[in-house]
Amino acid sequence: MRLPLAIACLLLSGALAAQDIPLIDPADPMQGWKSNNGAEFPGAKVSLSADPTVQKDGKTSLKLTADLTAGGNYCDMSRDVAALKLEVESVSFWLKAPGLGGLGMRLIDGSGRCHQISLKLDPVSDDWRLVTFPIARFFEKRGTAEAVQGVARYESWGGPKGAPDGWSGQLKAFVLLTGRPKQSTDIWVADLVASVRAGTTAWSEGFESAGALPMGWRSEGAAAVTGQSAFKGSNALVLSRTQERREQPCSATSPTFAVAPGVWEVSAALAVDLESPDASYCGSLHFEAVDGTGKTIDSTEIATPFGRQAWQVVKKQVRTPFQTRAGRLVLRINKTIGSFSADELAVKPLDTARRAPAVDRIVLSTPALGNLLLPDAPRTWAIDVQSTRELAEAERSVTWSVRDYWGAEIAAPATIAVQADGREKNRFRYRASVDLAGLPLELGRYYEFHAQVPLADNDPFRNSAGFAILPVAASKAFPPAKIPFTARNWDNRIGEYIRLADRLGVRIIGLWGSAEAKPPHKAHAPGIDLVAQLDAAVLTGCPARINDIEYQRQGYEQWTDAAIRGAVRSWFAAYGAHQPKPIVVNLGNEPHGKGEIVKRQVAAYTSAYDEIKKVAPDAIVVATSVEPNEEYFAAGYQNACDAFDFHIYETPQAIRETIRRYRELMRKHGCEKPIWSTEIGLNSQGLTRQHIASDMVRKYAAFFAEGGANLGWFDYLYPDPEGKALGTSGDSFNMFDSRYLKYAARLDAISCYNLTNGILDKAFAAERTWPDGTSACLWRDERGGCFLAIWRDQGRREILLPLPGVQEARVVRIDGRSATLRTVQGGLAIGVGADPLLISYQGPATLPEKLGDAPLWILEAPARLMRGAP
Repeated sequence: MRLPLAIACLLLSGALAAQDIPLIDPADPMQGWKSNNGAEFPGAKVSLSADPTVQKDGKTSLKLTADLTAGGNYCDMSRDVAALKLEVESVSFWLKAPGLGGLGMRLIDGSGRCHQISLKLDPVSDDWRLVTFPIARFFEKRGTAEAVQGVARYESWGGPKGAPDGWSGQLKAFVLLTGRPKQSTDIWVADLVASVRAGTTAWSEGFESAGALPMGWRSEGAAAVTGQSAFKGSNALVLSRTQERREQPCSATSPTFAVAPGVWEVSAALAVDLESPDASYCGSLHFEAVDGTGKTIDSTEIATPFGRQAWQVVKKQVRTPFQTRAGRLVLRINKTIGSFSADELAVKPLDTARRAPAVDRIVLSTPALGNLLLPDAPRTWAIDVQSTRELAEAERSVTWSVRDYWGAEIAAPATIAVQADGREKNRFRYRASVDLAGLPLELGRYYEFHAQVPLADNDPFRNSAGFAILPVAASKAFPPAKIPFTARNWDNRIGEYIRLADRLGVRIIGLWGSAEAKPPHKAHAPGIDLVAQLDAAVLTGCPARINDIEYQRQGYEQWTDAAIRGAVRSWFAAYGAHQPKPIVVNLGNEPHGKGEIVKRQVAAYTSAYDEIKKVAPDAIVVATSVEPNEEYFAAGYQNACDAFDFHIYETPQAIRETIRRYRELMRKHGCEKPIWSTEIGLNSQGLTRQHIASDMVRKYAAFFAEGGANLGWFDYLYPDPEGKALGTSGDSFNMFDSRYLKYAARLDAISCYNLTNGILDKAFAAERTWPDGTSACLWRDERGGCFLAIWRDQGRREILLPLPGVQEARVVRIDGRSATLRTVQGGLAIGVGADPLLISYQGPATLPEKLGDAPLWILEAPARLMRGAP
């Protein structure tokens, strides 16, 4: 008889007894689980099943369907774990609950008492979210100022007569409930674990001694152990930084502790109260692996919380290199001000016996940068397998396949032998190439090339890279000033970023232009010759580094009026002849000043603007990127620019509200200028590229519909030579996967290409949200060319979109698939859902008042489509 997975974990011998007990067995997810339709309230229907089509981190989920359309009050899924005798500290799981704002949970304790907790899911999301519930802390802190957040309601019943109302310690059963509204609801649950009190931890710190940092800790800036707020116990570590010390380091580093090569779990409770215009203004927790000499040989990002977040438990697995002898944790506040709190830090071994896979990277590339192939270009993939030992004959092969974004195979997988090709940096290398010329690949559609190598002593090693076949950007036929888009990157000096911005069709490309404060004011503009070769215009930083003043960096006092004017003259003397025009100058970047420093900044903006207009009257001067801030208007910064600028990573509605606030300030202070946003994006960590691409369309629509003039989507790429950044906060922004310096397009890069080359020189013409929840935004040029984005925030509907006088239209879907459709009954019959559609046609600059019902649609489709099956 096979033991349940959790029991098997508890029976592991030695020091690696598991501390987190999985309650969903990856090998048999349904084992021990059952469903209930709440029969005391008749009418509900329920089903519970393992759903391999919806996975989290490769693990099959459990799908609960609760149908309350015919009655009933709730449905649930539960597991009896009494046999495990778990002294549980907390439970956590990944939840996908589209449209739900709340969920019920029942915990049956060792006495048989039922504790029912109503959890708030805020904000409502269709994506996976981690739900962590600290059981012990909930009962310890209930009714106090430190009570666990996110609980809408608590009640309990049952158990022995006269038993106390608290938690008995053991968990006998775990239940999740859903019900109301009276409809059919699907939820998915994955990776459910119970954290127990038993187990081995290599190192931990709970900060129970208030005041100074524990022995062996090092700090920079303000770091202290305080009792103001703690996740558990009495105290927590708090890093804090004020406006006056914004440019000073603020960090805390733990002492080193013994760590062996292998797989480890790092966990912590973290909370932040930070000023965060975007996710890069954050706190960070990193695990550093240290060799025998004390040198840091590897650093892994564990978490980067930003903004305001109450206590959250984070956990991440780390594979330490074979040279590892010790480890340490480093906490920092990055770029911003506020507080960053940490508690219950722990590092524990998961597997120190199993060797790391011999193959540690498969590098995939095509001759085209970004794997954005021209239609008539070769479609050959180079495969570079790198290993720490020589591969056996049976391991010298690669199984490859081509899939679309949704995972459907374009052709049957095939296997090819790899040939030894020497060594590089202590790695054995094996190479092969694959020609996709015979595959039926569609123009514009996003694909992925997948490869895996079989290993005798480990699981197969896998990698993949995105690609698409795209024509030269249509925007290249237009003068840069006609195309309302700019590009900026983490590092504007990188040549691949410049080329890929051009490949996507952006015609004004951001560079790090500057000049030195002291005569002769040597000027710099790395990459400007490449921009000229690409026939693109330049968006430069201010030649005088006013950002030094904005952040009061060391030596900022040298930027006097004379130094600012001298730097401007020097830069334009060196680069002012750049063609094509315009040259766009951004005066600053995200200042956070108040009071006198604002006046100092505005004086610098005024000097720079005045001098730029003297030496280059046709330059476009864009103000520093700042939120609508009356303090800057009161100081007169609006008189030192040709356009305003703001950066934003929030919702489409937040974009609209920001532009409206700018317009209010312009009216109040008697000025009217275009509004740019040189950075619009999304705090993307943990989100699918599908979600990011859809969000991009909505934000482009919101920006232009509200009257915005020019925008830039952030970000493109950042070099990742060792391939370790995947999944980190910084990498999540990137439209191009940057591993191993082989830049591969992601789905949102295709969306950016389609938006840029669909909007082109078109002006916003109309927008509408119909009563059924369908929304659309329309752009139109003087030649009658129309570009329409249409979507729904909830649900899907088959519609007839009236387009009077239109004979046909080209429809592009979120994954780049396209088709030219003919109109029927005077309109376009299409299915509209959460993924926006982009539609191009020749027609009027209007949107219909009403939508019709499509004359034909699919009533029912199979749940899965199999290649080769009917």
